[in-house]
Amino acid sequence: MRFFYFLIPISFVGLVYVLSFGFYGVPPLGSALNPSHGVWQNSTERLEDSEVSLGAKSEGQVIWDPHRIPHIFANSERDLFYIQGYIHAMHRLFQMDVQSRVAEARVSELVGPKGLKMDRFFLKMGGRQINTRGIERILGTDEYAAMQAYSDGVNAYIDQLTEKTKPTEYKFFGVFPEKWSPRRTISVHTMMSFRLSGKSFDLYHTELAQRLGLDEVKYLYPYFPKDFVPVAPGFRLDADVPRYNDKGFVSSFKMKDEWLEPFSGAGSNNWAVGPSRSKSGKTIISNDTHLRYLLPALWYEMQLKSPSIDVYGAGFPGAPGLMIGFNQFFGWAVTNAHVDIVDWFELKTKGQTYLVDGEWKDFRVHPEVIRVRGASDESFQLLESDFGFVLDEAKDKALAVRWLLHDGVNGFGAFYHLNRSKTFSECQSAIAGYIAPGMNFICGDADNISIKHQAKVPRREWGQGRFVLDGTDSKNNWKDYLLASELPHIENPASGYVLSANQHPADEKYPYSLQWGYSPSFRAGRIQEILAAKKDHTPEDFVNYHSDNKNGEARLWLPGLLSSMESKITEEAHRSLFERLKKWDYFVTAESIEGAFFYFWRKNIFSALWDDELGGPEKRQVRRYPKRRTLELLSGATVEPRLAKYIDDVSTEQREDLGDIGYASFVSTFEQMARKFGREVSNWGLDRTRPTQIPHMGKVPGLGSKPFPMGGSWASVNANWSDRGATWRMVVEFTDPVTAYTQYPGGQVGNPMDRDYEAFVSDWSKGKARRSLYMTGGEKLAGDFHFWKVNP
Repeated sequence: MRFFYFLIPISFVGLVYVLSFGFYGVPPLGSALNPSHGVWQNSTERLEDSEVSLGAKSEGQVIWDPHRIPHIFANSERDLFYIQGYIHAMHRLFQMDVQSRVAEARVSELVGPKGLKMDRFFLKMGGRQINTRGIERILGTDEYAAMQAYSDGVNAYIDQLTEKTKPTEYKFFGVFPEKWSPRRTISVHTMMSFRLSGKSFDLYHTELAQRLGLDEVKYLYPYFPKDFVPVAPGFRLDADVPRYNDKGFVSSFKMKDEWLEPFSGAGSNNWAVGPSRSKSGKTIISNDTHLRYLLPALWYEMQLKSPSIDVYGAGFPGAPGLMIGFNQFFGWAVTNAHVDIVDWFELKTKGQTYLVDGEWKDFRVHPEVIRVRGASDESFQLLESDFGFVLDEAKDKALAVRWLLHDGVNGFGAFYHLNRSKTFSECQSAIAGYIAPGMNFICGDADNISIKHQAKVPRREWGQGRFVLDGTDSKNNWKDYLLASELPHIENPASGYVLSANQHPADEKYPYSLQWGYSPSFRAGRIQEILAAKKDHTPEDFVNYHSDNKNGEARLWLPGLLSSMESKITEEAHRSLFERLKKWDYFVTAESIEGAFFYFWRKNIFSALWDDELGGPEKRQVRRYPKRRTLELLSGATVEPRLAKYIDDVSTEQREDLGDIGYASFVSTFEQMARKFGREVSNWGLDRTRPTQIPHMGKVPGLGSKPFPMGGSWASVNANWSDRGATWRMVVEFTDPVTAYTQYPGGQVGNPMDRDYEAFVSDWSKGKARRSLYMTGGEKLAGDFHFWKVNP
């Protein structure tokens, strides 16, 4: 039935026209509908017991469990990654292809001019040079051998495809899959690294400094929140770090949404309790990774086992090994550390030279071409300086971006060694060599827990990198990097637990400034509250904690705001909703009316507070409001005059107080929802006003999920934003045998015509997890299992 949902939007533009000529840059669909080789041939895959010759060099076995999760047993590391590549391609080839194209600036080759905006951006970000340098850096290493074995497996699958059997999306686009290579694996890592480490706070702060001045922006956006839970409480480092002197420099570049929008970042939760806080007396670790929802799902679940590797968990299709996982001895869990590994510089230019320390230097020029399907190719002269690649130019100046990955580094090597690890100490050693993007790594075995804030971080002066920097002075460039031992970390703390939720890594005594946009401690504080409340946690408890919907932000400032405006609420309809909000327990369930109203009201009151001062004549699409100052204002507490002035709406003659702003935004939100959802407040539940939906990664109409009800919020442990949230959930207890639960929003198979395309979505949305089957090799298996004997 899914394909008929795909046809519905087509009917509005004329089916005959679409079949003949294509639409919106998508090629003609006539061939895709051909009954002999079109999408009708891509029906549900049937797994059967069989002997298969995949091209491995020795015998192996793949056991498919009832959830279609493969457990690969190979006699060598080479064969293990080869078979993994084959299976990834079998289930996720188009997904792999698109992700690798993004960082290579090759999307337009597939979709035509619609892909140019993205391709131009990643070309100017140096994506192609990153991938070239990344390959050159690992040639001859074990990591490269793993990528090559994986690529050989992917290509073995591609080689047996025909027009009839190629994946569904290739039929829609009328193309045949390209061969895979280690470079394409590097490009997948580049794309994921950008998704996790790309930050534009420097640009946004600079835009505000152009309007308000440097000092006011520093005041509005202080480095530390008022109250927060650090990742590594009590971590101390003896270092004398000088304060950065910006010399009053403010870049004059006009910031563009097209630069700011891609830098949206991502988050996650991880936590662990040691033996003193678990019912079994054994460590339990947990992870839920917060990224945009997509179908096919971002993750692929499997077990890998060879003489050198034994691990179960989740990895990215397109890359060998697993990114999150465990075995019977230890496990690891990750969150985005939000470390700043991107800096921006304004250069003074003359022709193809730029001025540094009073001398003119030549740009390194990279001739590049973007191939565009159905249109003329675009040629570029990509300029590279010691301060990074030029993203934009104006008269006698340029804006350059330096990203750590420009050095050809990535995080694959550390994950490769994590997959090979067998002990807690080996886990920690592998993490110490991790480079980018920044991660908070939890390691745990039966008796130990640790957490480490890890990346290759430029050694900056305190405050350096908050704004666009002056590129005429080499002192502003990167010189050195922090040692792994200098980054916040703790092991087996007295509290008996560790946790991270993208918050600050250390307290005010830590001497380095690592980033300017850490998440508030709404999620971290709630996780800490839950973990500290008992000493007999179980894995099943942890599964339930993943669905904790309490909004940590609402409980901080909503009571004060409601108190400030209560006397103004006179209309009966308003009063009824107002009373509901006063009694709200702050849990955002799927049916929550209060949670839905708070979602829309929060947007409006933030806008009412700040847009008159920060918005300017053109409303910024990408808005990063001052988090700490907003909380201080909305709480109703007395604040200093310098901050209190922002409550007043400068566009009106009267002087508003918090009650005025709160009431006006309350009423406007009420009317906004009434127009959109009707005036019956009982119909304003989250399930109707902000349902969750998972789109197809290629934005192909009809190939995503239907809307469905689900609780959670940006400030809940269950961080569901309706379009992003927990894309992988894992709980592991290191009993003997190991106890594990996993879940994610999607299915193993990326074929939209397959019945299991969305196999796990319903259970995931309800907070249910699957008991994971970690195999040691001696299990007696009964039920819906299928066995591949892999022949050389």
